[in-house]
Amino acid sequence: MKSSNKPLNHGDPSTQTFSKRIADRIIEDIINGKYLPDSKLPTEREMAKIFEVTRHVIREALKRVESWGLVSIQQGSGAKVNNYKTSGGIELIEYLIIRDKDMVNMDFIMKIFEYHEILSIGAIQLAAQHITEEELNQFERLVKKRGACTDCEEKAGLTLDISRAILEGSKNTCIQLTFNSVIRISHKFLPFFNLTYSIPLDYQKFFERLVVFFKERDYEMAALLSTRYFKETKHYFIENKSYFMQYFRDLILNVDNNSE
Repeated sequence: MKSSNKPLNHGDPSTQTFSKRIADRIIEDIINGKYLPDSKLPTEREMAKIFEVTRHVIREALKRVESWGLVSIQQGSGAKVNNYKTSGGIELIEYLIIRDKDMVNMDFIMKIFEYHEILSIGAIQLAAQHITEEELNQFERLVKKRGACTDCEEKAGLTLDISRAILEGSKNTCIQLTFNSVIRISHKFLPFFNLTYSIPLDYQKFFERLVVFFKERDYEMAALLSTRYFKETKHYFIENKSYFMQYFRDLILNVDNNSE
C-alpha cells in the first residue's frame, strides 16, 4: 500500500469517507517508515492543507489512527508516532500484507503461515482432548462431505468449516476469537489462503486421520501429524514462491478493480 500526499478526489462518490481514507494513508506511512517511532506527525493545519480538507476531517482521521494504537495525541503537543509492532493490533494485517499495488510482502505472509501453524496445532491438541461426541460427529460429517466434493470453491468453504469445527472443539474462546478476527480482517485475501489447500498434499487424508486421533483422544499424535503437514506445506510454498506471488498480485488487482 504505497502512500502519497496528493489531495483527495472529492468528486468521486464511490470512495470511502475522507477521514477514513486519510487515516489509511497515515497508517500506511507509519508502517512504511515515513513517520518513525517517537517522531511527530504534521500538524492538523498542515495536513488539512496537504489533503485539501477541513481540520475537523483531519481530527477525525487522527482519532481513528489513535484508536489503533499507532499515535498518541496530547492536547497542544500534536500526535506522537508509536512503534506499531509494540502498540498496534491485528487490524494492521491487511496493511502489512501489501506494501503497494506492485509489491506483496511475502516475508509477512510467511509470518502469517507461522502464526497459523502455531494456532492450528494448539487448537488441534485441545480439540483432541475436549471435543464432545456431538461435535466429533459433526466434524466427521464435514470431513466426509469434503472428500466427496468435486467443486473447488465448495471444497474451500468446507475446509473453512472444518477449521471452525476444530476451533469449537478446542473449547478455547481466545483461539476462536483470534481466528475470527483474522478471517474478518483478511477476508478479501481468502482465495489466496484457500489456494494453499489445493497444493499437491493429501489434506483429505490429513483430516481423515485427525478424525481417528480425535476419537482416540490422542492429542500427541494429532499434533505430530499436524506438524508434519504444516512443514510440507511451508516447503512447497517456498519452492513455488514466484507462482504464489504472481497469484497474489493478480488477486489484489482484481480486488482493487472491483472496489472502484
